Amino acid sequence: LYNNTLIAELVPEDTVNIKQLGYINTMTAGDTVTFLNNSLSKYSNILIKDETLTTNDTVSVNDNQKILLENAKIHNTSVDNKKYIFSINGVSNVEIKGLGSELYFDKPSQPQQACIKIGGTSSNISIYGVDLKSAGGDGITASDTTNVTIENCFIYNSRRNGISLIGNIDKFIIRNCKITNTSGTNPQYAIDLETWEDESYNNNVLIENCYFSGNTGGAIDIMPYNTNITIRNNEFNNNLLNSVITQAKAPNGYPKNVIIDNNSFTTKGIYIRGTQYAEYTITNNKFNTAGITTETESDLSNFYNVAPKDGSLIIKNNIFKN
Repeated sequence: LYNNTLIAELVPEDTVNIKQLGYINTMTAGDTVTFLNNSLSKYSNILIKDETLTTNDTVSVNDNQKILLENAKIHNTSVDNKKYIFSINGVSNVEIKGLGSELYFDKPSQPQQACIKIGGTSSNISIYGVDLKSAGGDGITASDTTNVTIENCFIYNSRRNGISLIGNIDKFIIRNCKITNTSGTNPQYAIDLETWEDESYNNNVLIENCYFSGNTGGAIDIMPYNTNITIRNNEFNNNLLNSVITQAKAPNGYPKNVIIDNNSFTTKGIYIRGTQYAEYTITNNKFNTAGITTETESDLSNFYNVAPKDGSLIIKNNIFKN
């Protein structure tokens, strides 16, 4: 599962250390934000190494940008809503890579504070190896994006959600992440696929090799109209409500093509909301004092294969242990 290893590739030759650009650690929070925004507007590849930076506003990332963090901390002191540590908005080909580094809020208090915001038709975005903690809202919030990968990140103590996918998303991968202790303001999930309307859904989302524990609302919430969602090879351990929840909206609002395969569930399992089933395949999972329930069936542990007339619910080759 989660393993924050060394950054896989060498630092590009044209990478500039912020010390070379005149950063000094006595800068005020406001001056640091101005310095970072100016530096990112001029240089594509920036290295922040062995520094603790204090900010109070949003730092904006540009097209074709790589931000490397090594033993670095960036913390935001703002108590205002819609403040982010990094905003990736309407840009493409961005990488934020970290080693022993973290982004966090000093005073997490607002539901739309996020460590990283991705949106505005951004594409080809990679967030790798960064610890994100104590967000007033979400560790990462994303919408209107294509081809995003969140990998080897530790996201903890977010107040709203660890990661929120708000809609109009295609090809989003969450891999080898650890998301724990989400608590503070609803809905309090580790990962929330939030879209509620059929014209603004998330498509092609892969969640694999992740660890989830201690999340107040549950680990993964899948709202109606989300499509092609794969959850595989994850470990769910002692999340306070259910580990995976699928939502429903009458009359025909259900997630479609949800695959839950080869996961491990302890204490809390899967809850399928709604009186009708849609396209779910639940196979090869291990349940330890956990199970599968719906609004109409209190326990599906004994079902080998279920296929209601109004959709397809396949439960197959799972192991249940009390």
